[in-house]
Amino acid sequence: MKPHRIFSDKGLEFKNKTVREYFDQEEIQKLEATHSTVKAAVAERAIRNVKQRLYRYFAQNKSLNWVDILEKILNGINKSKSRVHGMRPIDIDFSNAQEVWERMYGNEFSSKEKKSKQKLEEGDFVRMSIGKGAFEKGYIPNWGDQIVRVDKVQDQFYPVRYRIINDNGDKFKGYYYREELARVRKDADTEYRIEKVLRKKKRADGTYDILVKFIGYPEREWIHETQLV
Repeated sequence: MKPHRIFSDKGLEFKNKTVREYFDQEEIQKLEATHSTVKAAVAERAIRNVKQRLYRYFAQNKSLNWVDILEKILNGINKSKSRVHGMRPIDIDFSNAQEVWERMYGNEFSSKEKKSKQKLEEGDFVRMSIGKGAFEKGYIPNWGDQIVRVDKVQDQFYPVRYRIINDNGDKFKGYYYREELARVRKDADTEYRIEKVLRKKKRADGTYDILVKFIGYPEREWIHETQLV
């Protein structure tokens, strides 16, 4: 059974020329997250299942020859009932795919659930999550410094998606999910961290304007010295 669409991480094994041409040839839609660090938990679990059977075979037969046994192992997996949905993979096709989906997810995607998940509204100020590598420390902040605004809520999708714009009204590429955004307050008392002081300019009254670069913001900005904290 050929998939209609594939959602993956940004690994080159999914983005190289050969694979792209194959997706085009088979009319398979290729999707990937624009911002998030995606982990393919279902695929990783399937790979682990194959590896477990392979290493069990290696131990029992005192052989590391996996080429001759791999097809037999895959056939065994495809003819075994899944504990998740109670069916054999070999028995699943488009005629019963909806039934399998409902067994796995139930009412998780009901309209009531959709409504409860929508916690952000158009006009809300938010910070965006920072993607972390596998070895980055947990105590490093999870959210960027730049404060942006929710421009559009797409609640016809689940999970709900949000379009984000900056202070200049420029749209960010793609859409964000709720877990990638943290609502914040933005008013006259909001403080911003300064990355670097670039230059000073003296006023007629003897005070100074200061050109600064704020952390998380691309533009430089002039502020009065009294605005420094």
